Amino acid sequence: MSVLSFADVKIHNEIEFCKITDSSFRKTIEKAFLENSISYYEKWDEPTFLEKIFGIKSEISCTICINLLQQDKAERVFNEIPGAKEHAELILRKVDKMFF
Repeated sequence: MSVLSFADVKIHNEIEFCKITDSSFRKTIEKAFLENSISYYEKWDEPTFLEKIFGIKSEISCTICINLLQQDKAERVFNEIPGAKEHAELILRKVDKMFF
């Protein structure tokens, strides 16, 4: 019987890659990541409590998070997209919340 060892498995190594406010650019970067086999997930910024109560319209933004091991590939793909620096802000920091 073989024994599985998870000692070398690294988990929770996601980083916040970029923040996007333009929905059409979000679709562009999603397509580019999918074409290059880069796994990602989206974190949507919820309006604050006061914004909900007073009906203040704030800019909806989405943060694209990726695995740290795919950072170099994701940066290369990001830089190949025309106008990427105008539509998104690179963050490149560790995700502060664990979702599971």
